Amino acid sequence: MSVEDKIIGVDLDGVCCSFYSRMREIAAEWFECSLEDLTAEVSYGLPEWGIKSDEEYQSLHRFAVTQRDLFKTSQMIPGARRYLRELSNEGARMGARHENSLRSLIGFGWGFLFLSDSL
Repeated sequence: MSVEDKIIGVDLDGVCCSFYSRMREIAAEWFECSLEDLTAEVSYGLPEWGIKSDEEYQSLHRFAVTQRDLFKTSQMIPGARRYLRELSNEGARMGARHENSLRSLIGFGWGFLFLSDSL
């Protein structure tokens, strides 16, 4: 099956980039605590780090994306770059998808920059 001229939505966190490990570093700065104070094992919404509401999560996420270049500074998942490049070389067009990007054009824009800078 040809992917030429197909538009493929690409998930960023946990698929293309190591979202939570970078977010943990940023959250340590946000909360003014050591990295070791924040568990590496988290779930959506980050209640393990003391996040109590969606509003609080959105505030941290917005800071991470706009002030600390979350997606541009996250490490790529091994193999992701190669397969994204293969899809691109076969003519596919890709758009970044991140849960919060659907709510935030800022996040969506950064996701596109992440993909274009990473290929």
